[in-house]
Amino acid sequence: MFKNRLFNVLAMAALVMLAVLTIQQALDTTKVVSAADTPADISLCEVPVVDRSSIRSVYEEKIGMWVSRTDSGPTGVDGGLLHLLSDYRICSQ
Repeated sequence: MFKNRLFNVLAMAALVMLAVLTIQQALDTTKVVSAADTPADISLCEVPVVDRSSIRSVYEEKIGMWVSRTDSGPTGVDGGLLHLLSDYRICSQ
């Protein structure tokens, strides 16, 4: 009988800990998402815009593949070129 109660107490403690950790992660995720949704304080026009005509492909011999570059440098990794093209804006000043 003592073993059954001990098992029940340990199982309940594990379930409570699981619930606490799940709720904590949900709250942290909400904080991150809400922080990402808030607009930045800087204006997009203040950031220098890369000229689309300067985008070109260059073969990098060190890594053995073609990468996209601009006159300012590489466009980045993990979809950097797509991000550059989708965030392109013309500032009216």
